[in-house]
Amino acid sequence: MKYFKIAYNMLINRILFNLVIVLEIAAVLVLTNTVVATWNSKTMLYDPYKDILKNDGMVIYTGALDSANTAVLKKIQKENGYNEVYMDNAKVAEYVEKTLKGDVKVYRTSVERFPAGENNGPTSTISTDNESNILYYLMDKEVFDKFRLPLSEGRWASAEKNSDGEIEIVVSQGTTAELNKVYDTPAGKIKVVGILTSNTYTPPGTNANRSEDSSELESLFNYTGVFDLGVSTDAFAIVNRELFTTKGEMYHLPEDFWFVSYGKGLSSDDIKGNDDYLMENIGEAAMYDSNGDYETFKALDNATQNEINKIYLQMLPIVLAALIVVLAGLIGSVAISTVKQIKNFGIFFLCGCRWKDCKKIITAQLAVLFAISCLFTVLSIWGMNAMNLNADMGLTFKLNNVLISLAILAVMYLLAIILPRNIIKTSSPVETIKENV
Repeated sequence: MKYFKIAYNMLINRILFNLVIVLEIAAVLVLTNTVVATWNSKTMLYDPYKDILKNDGMVIYTGALDSANTAVLKKIQKENGYNEVYMDNAKVAEYVEKTLKGDVKVYRTSVERFPAGENNGPTSTISTDNESNILYYLMDKEVFDKFRLPLSEGRWASAEKNSDGEIEIVVSQGTTAELNKVYDTPAGKIKVVGILTSNTYTPPGTNANRSEDSSELESLFNYTGVFDLGVSTDAFAIVNRELFTTKGEMYHLPEDFWFVSYGKGLSSDDIKGNDDYLMENIGEAAMYDSNGDYETFKALDNATQNEINKIYLQMLPIVLAALIVVLAGLIGSVAISTVKQIKNFGIFFLCGCRWKDCKKIITAQLAVLFAISCLFTVLSIWGMNAMNLNADMGLTFKLNNVLISLAILAVMYLLAIILPRNIIKTSSPVETIKENV
C-alpha cells in the first residue's frame, strides 16, 4: 500500500498530463474491444455453419413451397399418399434428401407458433405483440449444438431432454418467461433455461438482407435477423427441432431459406444436376451476383470469411496507430515522472530503499493509470450499450475481450517500465542528491 501512496503523489503533481494519458489508454481499449466484439458477433454466427459450408451445396429460397400447385408437392403427395393441401415442409425436405445425389442434408430453421388465444408457454410482452404466443425457431440439432448467443441470465439449452423429460429452450427478452420455469405445451413440457440479451440475433435462414446495388454474393450474416427489444415486434424462443414435435397444434410460418448440403466428392455434373433440380422444383437460388452467378456454399463461405477478415483489414491499422501514439505518450510520461522524482528515489535509497522498491513504485504508478483507464473503458462500453450503439454496430462481448485488454495492458507495462528502470539503474544516489542540492 505504501507504494501506491507514493505513486499517487507522483501522479497528482502532474494531474492534467496523466489524465490525458488515461483517456488515451481508455480510447485504445474501447477501440480494440469494439473490433473484438464485432469479430465475436460474426464468428459466433459462422462457427455452427463452418463445417457445413465446406461441403458442396447451395442456399435455396423456398417461398414457392407455400403454393399447393407446386409440382414437386403434387408428386410427393401422389407417391406417398399424403392428403395435405399445403405440404409440411419437413416432408419436402425429407424427399429432397432422398432424391438428390450425394450425402444430402437440408438445414433449415422452422418458424412456428402455438395458436393464438392459447396460453401454451410464455407469451409476448412487446407492445405491438402483447399477449400473443411467441415464435419458436426450431433448429437442426447439428447446428443447435454449436449455436450460442449471449445470455443476460441462465445458460444455453441442451439439445437433449433433461433428466425430468423436459425440453430446454432459451427465450428472447420481451416475454413473460421466467428462468427455470416449466410450461405445459402441446409439444410437451418445456423449461426456460436461458434468457437472451435485449439486442441479439435470430438464427440464420430466417432473414435475407441484400443491397440493391450490391454486385457481390452475400455472406451468412445477410441471412440472419436482428432482434432489438425496443424495435422488434416478435418475441421468440430457440430450441432443437428434433425434440419439439406436435400433432398439428402449431401454426407453421413460411421457411424461406434452406441450406442444402450435398456432402463432398460429387462430380461437377452431379452438383449442377442437384442445383438445377432445386431451382426447378423447390424454389430459386437465394442470391445472385451482377454476373448472374447464384450463391453456392463455396461462394457463401468465401463471402462470410471475407466479411470477417474485413474487420481486421479495416480496423487493425487504426488500432495499431492509436496504440503506438499512446505507448509513446505513456513511456514519455513515466520517464519524465521518473526523472523529476530521481532526487526522491535517491533519498529513498539512502534511507534503506533499494532500486527494486523504486521499480515497485513505478509499477504502482502504472497500475493506478491502468485502473482508472479500465474504469473509463467500462463506463464507455456501458454508455454505448445504453445508447443502443452495441446493437447498431453488432457488438458481442466475451471473455476474449477481457483477455485481449489484459494483454494490451501487459505490453504497455513492459514497454513503459524499460526506460524508467534504466534511468534508475544508471543513477548514483549520492550524485543524484548532490546535483539537486
